[in-house]
Amino acid sequence: MNVPPPVGAIPLRAENQQDDSEGTLVQRAQRGDEQAFATLYQLHNKLVYSVCLRMTKDVAEAEDLTQEAFIQAFRNLNSFRGGSAFSTWLYRVAVNTVLMKLRRKSPPVLSLVYRGTRHLSNARLGKMI
Repeated sequence: MNVPPPVGAIPLRAENQQDDSEGTLVQRAQRGDEQAFATLYQLHNKLVYSVCLRMTKDVAEAEDLTQEAFIQAFRNLNSFRGGSAFSTWLYRVAVNTVLMKLRRKSPPVLSLVYRGTRHLSNARLGKMI
């Protein structure tokens, strides 16, 4: 007897069934199970940290961004639809978190390119006036 999956459940494709317990953890976390999310954190925190460290090259910043990425993942967990591995989705969350941080803190760009305009020295200007 085949029982249909519950409404809102993440369908697991064959390529996503490499670790069925992870899919179950994601489903439980989407239903609000904090322990399931904590387990997902334990499984993936090194991946997220390494992405953040590779992009920032700063240990303290990478630690902060790892925490921020998991906060974003927790807030947006229901947007994960199971079309890819959870780690792939989480990787993108981490990359986007770092990129947003870098955009916020980057100074405005000032162009110092010479445009070909002739500049007159003050001495030459004085003679012309």
